[in-house]
Amino acid sequence: MLARTPAAEVLSAVTCAAVTRTIRGIASEVEIGPDQGLPAACAINCDSLFSVPIELLDPRPVGVLGFDRRIALDQALRCALDIRY
Repeated sequence: MLARTPAAEVLSAVTCAAVTRTIRGIASEVEIGPDQGLPAACAINCDSLFSVPIELLDPRPVGVLGFDRRIALDQALRCALDIRY
């Protein structure tokens, strides 16, 4: 889920990114794994963004991103969405 907690509390759907065990090593993905609470190495694929109704989400997080992975996610989202400053 790619939403701030306060925003997610009032929205009916949130934006999510696919998490896959296929790691391509491209700029639009973030490598994650056991250090983030997942069972194996995988990647957040920011080229695969989609909306999910809040009521379909499990309230328990699958994993948690630390500060360094959140920075990497920010960079991967900018790459995938072609956001340049």
